[in-house]
Amino acid sequence: MLQFNLPAELFMNVLQLAVDADSPDGAADLTVLTASSLVCKLWSPFAQTMLFRTIRLASMPPLRSFRDAITDARENGRVLAKAVQCLHIQVDITIGRGTIHPHDMAKLLVVLPNLHTLYVNFNSVIAFPLASLGFLRHAEAPIKTLCIVNAYLDQLGAAHQILQRFPTIRTFTFRSKERLAFTNDGIDSIASELPPSGPFSWKGDSYATDTPGLRCLEISKFMPHWRKLCEIMEENGSTLHTLRIGDLDDGDVAEANHITGCVNLREFVLGHLPPPAILDALPPTLEHLVITDRFMRPMSEFPSIKITTDALHKYPNLRALTLTQVRDDTDSEFVELKAKCASLGVDFRFDPLPRTPVDSDSSVS
Repeated sequence: MLQFNLPAELFMNVLQLAVDADSPDGAADLTVLTASSLVCKLWSPFAQTMLFRTIRLASMPPLRSFRDAITDARENGRVLAKAVQCLHIQVDITIGRGTIHPHDMAKLLVVLPNLHTLYVNFNSVIAFPLASLGFLRHAEAPIKTLCIVNAYLDQLGAAHQILQRFPTIRTFTFRSKERLAFTNDGIDSIASELPPSGPFSWKGDSYATDTPGLRCLEISKFMPHWRKLCEIMEENGSTLHTLRIGDLDDGDVAEANHITGCVNLREFVLGHLPPPAILDALPPTLEHLVITDRFMRPMSEFPSIKITTDALHKYPNLRALTLTQVRDDTDSEFVELKAKCASLGVDFRFDPLPRTPVDSDSSVS
């Protein structure tokens, strides 16, 4: 194929078939090919850069190989560094055993000028050391999306530091590894141990003059006692357009106070029917309300669907309402909600659960 100067895209199609491109996030993991004999001088430069668009680093050996590939001393090294757009990295505060330290991550971000998406798996990292923040001072990657995966509550401090350093970030996702069920006192004591940003200041940086402002915030569980999360909400509430929450704590009034600050919210996604206080807190700018799972909790704990129906008139800009995992679309309250949407000109969408054999048998008795 090289002899006929075929396009690089054709090479990529073949490689994606070779490494099974059907990954959950839709992006092929081509990292395995970057160190193979396929990446050589015979390759088209465009094909080489495509291999480096998404990089996954879980330990120091791959990180060292990657740094060797993008070093300025290597032919096309700088070109390959500029090609990286998405980085998945696992960071550990423990030095040694082949782990990637926050220092290593900070140094790496300095040499990736076109990085747009950053996935971080923190292991025992609750805050970046001051020395690591010093390295980050020289990083100017235009990061747009930050995702903390397998996350624990105490890692919000480190995530907050990244958000402060890169005000270009518009989407922040905090995917919890555990389903937290602490008491309020327990959460308060854990949150109080989170270190502040410290004496380190970003003043004087070119990015420090940019106004930070998230457009999308996604968290698996929101509890108002998570101080760092509340700080993030307060700092970015006025710029948020999309807020996705998997589950709310029982103290919905305190949570509503934070949502009230999201005065420009356009889309609100919640993993269960919203309590009345949350519905009252949503701004009139809301365009899309999504309830992703009606049956996350026992039915006795749910507010009625009718509460949501009665609140729809508060949102004059509402264009669509989406329900997923609807078990019974003939339920009287469900029918009433659908009719209310029709009368308001709101596009009503729902995703019914498939009927189980038990459901079908119960109708014939």
